[in-house]
Amino acid sequence: MRYSKLNIDSDYIIKLEVGDKVHDSILDFCKKENIQTGWITGLGAIKDISLGYYNLETRKYQFQKYSDIYEVVGLVGNIALFEGDPFLHIHTSISDGENKTSSGHLEYATVAVTLELRITSYREQISRLFEDAVGLKLLQCQQL
Repeated sequence: MRYSKLNIDSDYIIKLEVGDKVHDSILDFCKKENIQTGWITGLGAIKDISLGYYNLETRKYQFQKYSDIYEVVGLVGNIALFEGDPFLHIHTSISDGENKTSSGHLEYATVAVTLELRITSYREQISRLFEDAVGLKLLQCQQL
């Protein structure tokens, strides 16, 4: 196990609006506020969604597309640096009109109604490095 002790720098509440691209909007905000390490939570409604899971055998994400409007039951993710730039890792659960849910790694989505986010930024920097053993960019915590 590795870990890093983090000190909160700032807490933000962000309201994304109809038509905003989720990842682009968050990354733009991180660059504007110089957020390099952080945690994201949220709820709202999104559309034009791609959710997936990572297949370790093929070393590729397998994505499924959702075009209707879905409630965001919960969204959680983190921000870390990859090659000097903010990098997002986000998972979400979405619910349709019959309250059936789907969830997974969020590749992309567009805000359908609103997306209300809390971003907690930390003073410390945590980076991601590509780890060949699993084929992913993983967090590099400092302490053992």
